[in-house]
Amino acid sequence: MTKPRFLHTMIGVFDLDRSIDFYTKHMGMTLLCRKDYE
Repeated sequence: MTKPRFLHTMIGVFDLDRSIDFYTKHMGMTLLCRKDYE
């Protein structure tokens, strides 16, 4: 049996660069894909 994992996650934010910095540097997450929607 394989362990469960996320396939897709999205969080809406006001400052994308600041949020990416927080989640990658402080939470240890890895950015896999970035799409900017205007």
